[in-house]
Amino acid sequence: MCSWRMATKEHKILPFWIELWLIVSTVLCALDVIYTTLRPLTTRGGSLENVYYFWNIYSDVDLRYADHKDLVTMATGRIMIIELIMNVAALVMARQRSRHTVLTAFTSTAFVFWKTLLYMVLYIRQPEGTPSYIADDASYMKIFWVFWVADGFWLVVPLAVMVALWNQLANPASLYPNGRLPVPPQYHEIIGDEDIDQSAEHSLFSTLPPSSNQQPKMSSKSNAVGIDLGTTYSCVGVFQHGKVEIIANDQGNRTTPSYVGFTDSERLIGDAAKNQVAMNPLNTVFDAKRLIGRKFDDAAVQSDMKHWPFKVVPADGGKPRVGGDPGGVLRKMKKTAEDFLGEKVTEAVITVPAYFNDSQRQATKDAGRIAGLDVKRIINEPTAAALAFGLDKNDNGDRKIAVYDLGGGTFDVSMIEIANVDGEKQFEVLSTNGDTFLGGEDFDNRVIDYLVAEFKKEQGIDLCKDPGALALQRLKEAAEQAKIELSSAPSRPK
Repeated sequence: MCSWRMATKEHKILPFWIELWLIVSTVLCALDVIYTTLRPLTTRGGSLENVYYFWNIYSDVDLRYADHKDLVTMATGRIMIIELIMNVAALVMARQRSRHTVLTAFTSTAFVFWKTLLYMVLYIRQPEGTPSYIADDASYMKIFWVFWVADGFWLVVPLAVMVALWNQLANPASLYPNGRLPVPPQYHEIIGDEDIDQSAEHSLFSTLPPSSNQQPKMSSKSNAVGIDLGTTYSCVGVFQHGKVEIIANDQGNRTTPSYVGFTDSERLIGDAAKNQVAMNPLNTVFDAKRLIGRKFDDAAVQSDMKHWPFKVVPADGGKPRVGGDPGGVLRKMKKTAEDFLGEKVTEAVITVPAYFNDSQRQATKDAGRIAGLDVKRIINEPTAAALAFGLDKNDNGDRKIAVYDLGGGTFDVSMIEIANVDGEKQFEVLSTNGDTFLGGEDFDNRVIDYLVAEFKKEQGIDLCKDPGALALQRLKEAAEQAKIELSSAPSRPK
């Protein structure tokens, strides 16, 4: 079992020292509540009325005539109850890896801080010269410095905890080792070494296998499928009944967004992941195809990282790694085909851009293998486009054609020669060229950059520095929608 897997199992949302602080604080607060409740039972006659009075519950205390001690005691009593509830909630959330853990822990620690300040007020003499209740007791005055040291400790430690938690709130990815987001607990036992300990190009399009009780009942017969692995959308098809059938996913769409997202309890792929990206941008991975087969320090990768809300970190060999388990697209395509066919799918043909080098092609094959697919062939996208348009069916003899491919991440043009060899049409890509930063995503990014600059000029606020990346994600969605509407709108009459 790989060390990362063990680290993932043992990793906690909160650092050990902060969780220890919450446990100690909870125990002391519980003891304080018990003592505060029992103390009136042993004084002033020992009746429940004294308890009610002390907590100011259902009492008719006139606050105008309450002394300094009464006011502070009533305030600290309420804070103790809230602090105890918040501490317990934070500890429970930490065990469940809730996204609200850090905020809850920060709030409970803030209550400790303010409660300690109120206690310290009790030690200070009043402006009118009336001593506090501690100053009235000579025995307390002899050890007066102990209270200041103790309360000073309970001010400094909560302050340090709040600073640490605030840093985590500002940078959620820093919570996890190497910037990787945690795998949901229900996948820990079914995850394999090979599925997790992979650099970006291996894991971008693969994901965790379903548990054994989720495996569909299928025929042992296997079919080969074709997968178009796109930057923004992917699709899968199968050849049957003399034609190619593009298979609709569980949402009824023939194309699936190349998005993978994680929440506190589940993994989302495709439409479900894209639909929640505005609320969960840090834990949703997209544009993964732009990383496959590249180095972390590539200019292309560094340029794209400016537009991604999720974190990309360098891995072994200088390869980029996306925070968390960033895959799922290939396995989603495999599952879609299996649901449609009712049979296991183990073989696939995958398309890649014609400009992909050997490293990128091999990385695509490796991703397919991790997803449980035997990749029989990697086909250039221009060749697949020519086949899709039936250019191999006519009898025009040998010829050369140009194929233009404007996708979500690139714009390519390829010169293809179609030759008749022994009665079969053979395709050969003679040359290819294109721009890896001239696709639909780049159109969106140009609009976003313009709007961000205009907003900063008018409002003085840089949206790129939004810690949660929510503003940029909403802007991205608006830019994409505007592009689609403008593209589909009829031309303005002259």
